Amino acid sequence: MPAKLGQHFLVDASAARQIVEAAELAAGETVVEIGPGRGALTTELLARGCRVVAIEMDRALASLLRDQFASEDRIEIHEADFLRFDIEPYKAASPKFLGNLPYAAASPILQKILSWASWRLAVFMFQKEVADRLTARPGGADYGVLTLSRWIRADAEALMTLGPESFRPRPRVHSTVLRLRRLDAPRLAPQEEEPFFRVAKAAFQERRKMAAGAMARLLNLPRSRLEAAFLKLGLDPRWRAQDIPPEAYLKLPAEIGLHAAV
Repeated sequence: MPAKLGQHFLVDASAARQIVEAAELAAGETVVEIGPGRGALTTELLARGCRVVAIEMDRALASLLRDQFASEDRIEIHEADFLRFDIEPYKAASPKFLGNLPYAAASPILQKILSWASWRLAVFMFQKEVADRLTARPGGADYGVLTLSRWIRADAEALMTLGPESFRPRPRVHSTVLRLRRLDAPRLAPQEEEPFFRVAKAAFQERRKMAAGAMARLLNLPRSRLEAAFLKLGLDPRWRAQDIPPEAYLKLPAEIGLHAAV
């Protein structure tokens, strides 16, 4: 069966066990599995006594899963696109999320989960380049807006990297498993997100240039105001976007007069 939407099926049984173990599951917990494919992770989840909500958008794969787990009463199989799937009915269960995410849809899937307040922990496999961006630290080429969007809502750690031989069909890239833990509260209030991302996107749009100058041009503000804000926050006005730590991006909007919407 060919991969669709960039989906490659995990065939490494040892990796499947490690991924499920990383979710720190107890019997009876609810797990939302995104893109279960041929059921490698699903089998491990059910073996641990979990209740599984499996969301598979491919009709043939959904049918295969229904046949494979026909005798199981702890699994719901939904033929649906997760990006359009209503997860609110599972709010009370505070589910964990698990999945070998299709490369083409990994970022929007993650953004949907990050913006939902009722999850606790997620273990996802991403294309390695995406995982590197999600876990990047200031100063590196991978650090950017995606890093910040994850940072404001969740902590992340890389657990393992798998080569093409762990999948069928074989992808052309390596994959990395990340464990994400939702913060008890986001690092900024909802009304502060718009100015925060305006500043960050302006800085990273011209990441090879000095951030103060890039932000001044793209935000239509005096460069002197940006440089004064940098100095007040202990930042070097010559720094580029990737040199600025996340905590400083939180403070920059107020320092340069971009206020949260009321």
